[in-house]
This record gives sequence, structure tokens and C-alpha cells, in this order.
Amino acid sequence: MTPHKHFKNPVDQRKGPNCGVTACAIAAGVSFTHAWNTFKTMGVSYYARPRWKGGTMPEHYERFFKWHDCKFEQWDGNKKTVKHFVENEAQPDQLYLLVTGSHAQLVMNGWAIDQGGAKPVSEYRSKRCKVERVIHIKTPFKHAVEEKAQPATIPTQSHDTLFPSLFRDSKRDTAHSSATQLALF
Repeated sequence: MTPHKHFKNPVDQRKGPNCGVTACAIAAGVSFTHAWNTFKTMGVSYYARPRWKGGTMPEHYERFFKWHDCKFEQWDGNKKTVKHFVENEAQPDQLYLLVTGSHAQLVMNGWAIDQGGAKPVSEYRSKRCKVERVIHIKTPFKHAVEEKAQPATIPTQSHDTLFPSLFRDSKRDTAHSSATQLALF
């Protein structure tokens, strides 16, 4: 069980080296495409290149969160591992974006998530990487949309005709029967 209902990868996530885009999308509660387009239009020529595959620079995360009106605080990491940060420094129910070398991931309540999905930090592949920068997201999942429950089945309407909008079934109308409709074809 993940630590929060919105602590999951966006449904429209693309494959590729896009850990920063993924982390920012999850943290702000926006779609992957929205986060991607934010980076593309950020005014940084690196992201505007046609062959850009999703790699981001940590100094641009601040701009991303400001554009999305997410409150945050950042500081340099202490070069301890991701696992050490999660077990000893992270506060309960708080979301952190950790930058480790050229990788970005989110951590919350003993879990870590990147483009590979959410895992307990003990099973996370980058748990031994050194934390270089910490961004504490104070308003996590700010733009996340609550998913509405969908009905289990779609209600069906019963009609005597194959084309109810063309051939009325009411007794008031002198409508054609289903057999007549089939004969038309």
C-alpha cells in the first residue's frame, strides 16, 4: 500500500529518461503531459529542442513549482543515502523530492517513487544513492483531481426498435415495428 492515494505514476507517463518530469508531475498533482509541456515552454533552450527526451536539471524544479503555485523549501543534501534520509530525516506524511546525481525521485512515509513506480525504500533500486538536494513539497498533490467512482455497469435502455431515435416505440406514434425496420435493409 502506497503512502498516499496520489503517490503514483501519472497514467499518461512516457517511457524514457524522464525522472524529473515524472517527479514534478506527481508532486504537483498534474498529468505527465502537463509537466512535460511546462518544461518545454519554460524558456530554457535545452527543453525546447525537438529531440529532448525528458532529462531535467534540478535548478529548474524551483521554477516548475513556482509556476504551479506549490509551496516548497529546498536545501542541499548531506550526501547520506536515500534510505538514510527516509529512515532518519524525513517527517511522516511529508513529500520530498530528492536529487541524487542525475536522478530525481519522490519519497514519502518510507516509500520512493520514480518513473519505475512506487516501492518501499528497502526495495528501491536507488536506495544507496547519495542525496545532493532536497526539496520539501509543502503543498503536495495540489492540483490532483479526485477520481470519481464510475458505475459498475452502464445502464441500458430497453427498446423494441433497433433505431429508437429514428423509429419511435410509443403507442402514440404510428411507428414501424422491428420487423419492418429489418426489412428496410
